[in-house]
Amino acid sequence: MTEFKNLYEALAETQNHIEQPKKDASNPMFKSSYVTLDAVINAIVNARKSSGAKFFFTNIVQDGIMITRIIGYGDTLDLSGSKVADDLGNRGTNSAQAEGSALTYARRYSLSMAFGIASDVDDDGNGASAPNRKPAQPKLISKEKLALLERMITETSEFSGQDMMAFTLKAANVAALKFVTEENYKPLLAKVTEWHQKAEDKSNEPS
Repeated sequence: MTEFKNLYEALAETQNHIEQPKKDASNPMFKSSYVTLDAVINAIVNARKSSGAKFFFTNIVQDGIMITRIIGYGDTLDLSGSKVADDLGNRGTNSAQAEGSALTYARRYSLSMAFGIASDVDDDGNGASAPNRKPAQPKLISKEKLALLERMITETSEFSGQDMMAFTLKAANVAALKFVTEENYKPLLAKVTEWHQKAEDKSNEPS
């Protein structure tokens, strides 16, 4: 069984074992199909078991945002997901049902983002808010930007002799670089560039 050095390695390997769940439920009102929360959780649990990773995951709400909290290997990682709908009155749905639908949508979306599970947006979130009020999916960085980050992190690791990927993922508050959003890209790139320059300067110092 694989022994992981840290939580980030365990998450990366778990993501490699994820089998995308099928859309196993439908919303006749909006003529759409979607993956249920149970299916998302089962996909994560099965991938965790297959990878040999040992961590605990749950969801909490902070400042109206559904957070996926992952605990293991002496570390805790909080990954931001979807905003929980705050306007629950819609299409005659009673408030309790609407609130439950909003929380379910936010949990499923947050878990899907954290573990790299494909999840469409035309789903039970419609029961919580009108189509133009659905939580917007954050735009992820392009392949080119991802490649730049990976190259700089690799070079920084070589200069410093340390595994800088774990530091970067923690700074970005993501489980993998592919989940970095456009909004967070510039400050993260600035931080990685700073680390890169310091590590390069130190490696060039006379011994």
